[in-house]
Amino acid sequence: MKKLPIPFVLLLMALTACSSVPRANSLNEKDPPETVEITYHIQMGREQELQAVLNRAWAIYNAEHLVIPQSHALVTSREYGNRPRIVETFTWVSHSAPDHASKAISDVWNQIQDLCEPRAGHDGVEMIELNGAAPKR
Repeated sequence: MKKLPIPFVLLLMALTACSSVPRANSLNEKDPPETVEITYHIQMGREQELQAVLNRAWAIYNAEHLVIPQSHALVTSREYGNRPRIVETFTWVSHSAPDHASKAISDVWNQIQDLCEPRAGHDGVEMIELNGAAPKR
């Protein structure tokens, strides 16, 4: 059996600790979870495309440990002359989680913007924070 030198093992442990990503079940009182509601005003005929992009976004958020997995809900509806919209609700693991988006997430956000349109004085994509709505852990 090959033995590793203690300094090398300690270095590996330190590097691993520094590279770890915060998990959804870690609680940081200085940067608490943030529940958001996002309304997507979808261009006519682009509903399935947007749904696919939102599914990909959710998979990336989960893979990067940015969201609380059980916090996700999507509601589809019609508005303003039977135009499509989706309202999505979920909880980021912290307020700062979306502020440090990876390139993959930024690319998905750009795709979402391209599939939505301003409507009745509203932006194509609108996000609000739902205060006090973070799920219990």
